Amino acid sequence: MQERRKHKRIQVRKGVVAILDDSGIPKISSLVDISRDGLAFSYYALEIQPADILDMDVLVIDSDIYLGSMKGKIISEDTVVNDVQIPAKTMKRYGVQFEPLTPSQARKLLLLQEQPPEK
Repeated sequence: MQERRKHKRIQVRKGVVAILDDSGIPKISSLVDISRDGLAFSYYALEIQPADILDMDVLVIDSDIYLGSMKGKIISEDTVVNDVQIPAKTMKRYGVQFEPLTPSQARKLLLLQEQPPEK
């Protein structure tokens, strides 16, 4: 299968989260990976699925890196199989392609990508 991405995705360390605004109800999800063009996050799917265009903030918990008011288009949705299952909840992984970033967001995204991986 041929790679569709222009930029390599970098796996993020624990403590990097996305705060999603889905139907006015904020949700906190774990980021899986990120690139200059998009990111992937996972959370337990709810009855209300994310809209095609998603408003989100990205936060590194133990750092001053915060990317606010980012917009992205959901381009993929996959079910995640894991060892811990919560009854009636399914873990989903969503792929998001960023809408155009501001210069400030692009700089902060580069800082996030330079964070050392967890040991």
